[in-house]
Amino acid sequence: MNRREFICATGAAAMAGAVPSVNLNQHPLRSGEVKVGAGVLGERFRLNAKYMFAIPPEDLLMPFFRAKGLSNGGKELNGEYAPKVQTGIWPGLYSTFWMCGAAHTAKWSGDPSQRQTLVHMLHELAKTHEPDGFLLAMGRSREQRWAHSDLYALVRSMVRALLDIYETTGEPLALELARGQMDCLYNDLQERRPPGGGIVLKGMQRPVTSYYKLLPALSQLFLHTGDERYVQLADMCVDLPMINDLIDGKRDPLPNRHASTWTDLLLGIYQIGISTGNQRYTEAALKGWKLIRDKHLFITGSMSSQEAWRPGNFGWQLQESQQAQETCCAGIWVAFLQNLLHGTGDVAHADCLEQTAYNDLFASQSPETGDFCYFLNLLGSDKPFDPPPAYGRHCCEGNGLMGIARLPGVIYGKTPDGLAVNLYTASEAVTEFAGTRVRITQETDYPAGGAVLIRVEPERAQRFALRFRTPFWSSSPPRVELNGGAFAANGTIDREWKAGDTVRLAFAMGPSMVQEVRNGVPRVALRWGPVVLAGTWEDALAVRKSRDIPPFGIHSGADVWPCVPSLVLGRRISAAIRKAPGPAIAFDAEGVPATVLPADAGDVASLALAGAPRRIKLRFEPFYAVTRGKYSVWLPVVQKG
Repeated sequence: MNRREFICATGAAAMAGAVPSVNLNQHPLRSGEVKVGAGVLGERFRLNAKYMFAIPPEDLLMPFFRAKGLSNGGKELNGEYAPKVQTGIWPGLYSTFWMCGAAHTAKWSGDPSQRQTLVHMLHELAKTHEPDGFLLAMGRSREQRWAHSDLYALVRSMVRALLDIYETTGEPLALELARGQMDCLYNDLQERRPPGGGIVLKGMQRPVTSYYKLLPALSQLFLHTGDERYVQLADMCVDLPMINDLIDGKRDPLPNRHASTWTDLLLGIYQIGISTGNQRYTEAALKGWKLIRDKHLFITGSMSSQEAWRPGNFGWQLQESQQAQETCCAGIWVAFLQNLLHGTGDVAHADCLEQTAYNDLFASQSPETGDFCYFLNLLGSDKPFDPPPAYGRHCCEGNGLMGIARLPGVIYGKTPDGLAVNLYTASEAVTEFAGTRVRITQETDYPAGGAVLIRVEPERAQRFALRFRTPFWSSSPPRVELNGGAFAANGTIDREWKAGDTVRLAFAMGPSMVQEVRNGVPRVALRWGPVVLAGTWEDALAVRKSRDIPPFGIHSGADVWPCVPSLVLGRRISAAIRKAPGPAIAFDAEGVPATVLPADAGDVASLALAGAPRRIKLRFEPFYAVTRGKYSVWLPVVQKG
């Protein structure tokens, strides 16, 4: 499809001034209709909220007041928060990411003070905008305002932050400010060029090459306004060759692209596609999702090596020990998956989202402080939760906050014929279906255990379908009981529900191994349900970083590769793993930190290290729970015999 054909396809569907009606196969529940309970997801959501709203609002607004030449009394101004508030390279960027996360948190927390904080900040922020709508934390002269090399990242994040606040609070001012900022940019466009040439703005001598970053904000703005200008501007931001490659399937267009940015672009074209009826866009977004899922994800469900996708297949070709898994990717991937789940109703998107939430988002956030990693390597020593002061508050922290804040909105959904349970976690939802108020609760310690009790309590008897998901990690559907009796159900129970009805799901939860060979080295990772485990150990060998995995035989050399113990894989390895007492998921096993297997080795054996056989006690615990010490998700394997 060329550009003229695209304009015809979208122009017919986009009526200026008419908010588009979007057909979804699963509608999200409304703000305040979901509450999270105990369990990992609930604990991390509450930690996320506590960490987020502990930051003084005046500090977050300070870059915008400073750009306007005003004082807002921010603590950063007297140096107390100077190492923590980023105002240099991307002025105000973190603040807008924070607003996105805070808006999603306020939807589900049940804390009215959080909405009040957002409304207060919105009205304070409005004091810093220019008459033509310009609102960025940039110099306000014509020469300064459009001079930033990553200009469109700042515009995108500002507009999306305002729209997220609008969706949560309903404050018309938020929509007004969002439109003002985008219209200011639109009106200052001097020359329009196809992708590859960029977009030139008045007062600039060259195009800003990150124009494609505008598309997600434009799609969200179009969904709220129906203004066709935003679709026309989105057309200028689309990489049509990439779209064609995704649809034609002749080559993988993703390697070496900035992973979080282009995932965001796929989200944008999906939103534009479903709101205008442009099936080519929705098709490209879905094929992009499948390509990422099948070829570019780590076992944790996240992506990127040094912020980009890399050539190869199945994720393991990426660097796992040096600048892997940028947290921005995880947060934006969750937003993309949430939109795909609502648009298609396909629980495969909930599978991906669950995998990423437990094994990347939660793993990249410190369970003690709430700080986030910039990169989350799959092996190393001590996770770098809080980057050096030079980074200040960074975009990865902002996207991590936003990603976790979105999760309660995915737990349940409304389908055309009923309700869906997408994620298993202790929680409660109160909503309406066919004019009847329905309360649905989950009682479970998932993912530690596989039992889920769902209580369905309609205000009066009502027929509808209750849908539930068989997770990707489960080898078979769950055992189902309806009101205490066995019930045959293939993911759906369609009946007349009455108050007090219960559904009990029992998934076969236990340890499972994932085996593969990477660059000739066999290796193994362990899962417990959806949770990826990491082996932790103590020894005197240095953990080092290297770009490549060496060939088999030297994988434990401290001077070559991060030294990790080897497992001896035999038929009884599962017997060497045992669940530790208590609610935490933990296992013990034995491994060996060397490379030569003695002739009399058993299933778990001592290997020679510096001439002295020794054993290493490995403890497996959830990757999201590891904070300090040496860890590795993958362990090299020496085959028995």
